[in-house]
Amino acid sequence: MNASPRATAVNCFFGLLRLFLCTGTLLALISLYAQAQSAPDPTLEEVLARLDRNRIEFYDSVPNFFCSEHVVSEMEAGSTWGWRRTVTDSIFRLRRTVVKHVANFEESRSVKAINGRALSQEEQTIKGPSILTGVFGSGLETVSTPSRACFRYKLKVHRSHGEMERIEVDFADLPKAERGTDCPTYENVSGKVTIDPASMEVTRIERHVPEYQIFPGVFGPWTWTAEYGQVLLGKELFWMPVKIRSKARQDTNAEMSASGIGRRAGPPARIGDGHTTWTFVATYTDFHRTQVSAHIVGSMTKEAAPEEKPSPKP
Repeated sequence: MNASPRATAVNCFFGLLRLFLCTGTLLALISLYAQAQSAPDPTLEEVLARLDRNRIEFYDSVPNFFCSEHVVSEMEAGSTWGWRRTVTDSIFRLRRTVVKHVANFEESRSVKAINGRALSQEEQTIKGPSILTGVFGSGLETVSTPSRACFRYKLKVHRSHGEMERIEVDFADLPKAERGTDCPTYENVSGKVTIDPASMEVTRIERHVPEYQIFPGVFGPWTWTAEYGQVLLGKELFWMPVKIRSKARQDTNAEMSASGIGRRAGPPARIGDGHTTWTFVATYTDFHRTQVSAHIVGSMTKEAAPEEKPSPKP
């Protein structure tokens, strides 16, 4: 007895279903459907707006703090001076002040030991290694709405299995004729900022200057990166730099920096074999809020009478 057309159709349906399950085709279709239903990629304007909110919140709430700073500095000067390595341990401090509703950040450090040797109180006043300053206070301004007057931005969204894995914003100095009046000096800067899509917090900044004045008369390419992590201060979590890397290399062929700073008169300055490289890695750990101690100077009440001023003489 022949099967009815309806029975044949049902058998074919279940046969195809078993085939999909065996080969994984059905799972692939479900994955494609899920990707189609996922949130669209954010626009550059949306990313900048969220970064602005996070940056302003950081400026408004981060307290004064101190932490341990461990810096490994190296200089490779070829056969002339050879290789040198210095390890410096310091206490790094960040002090926040507000002037006319604008947050300002002051970075300072006290050197405690060099190459494992503890320093005396007098020796701690010496200048530490050449390291990058200002990242804690102004690093987040690299990619922001106000900085669009200084940089050209390009947004890149990276996905894995349909989920946003990371967001990147490439940046580059605008030409001198197109830059705003409040922009930093033109240096042909370029770089990249990496953003965590869940929190929209910056996790990494990379910045490159092709011709930077390393020392007076000494120029060359300079690249630095800052890696951000979550830091607990009191009962609050803050995203801030936890590791900073820097590499600068002397280029004796460069006549001036990208900002237009020329060499001194005479032949190019040479350090070591003329291709000396300077690097450092700074690591920040053990963060603590700066505690403010207070004591009562004298009795004071709301109703206290003001100090009497002497009457002017006739």
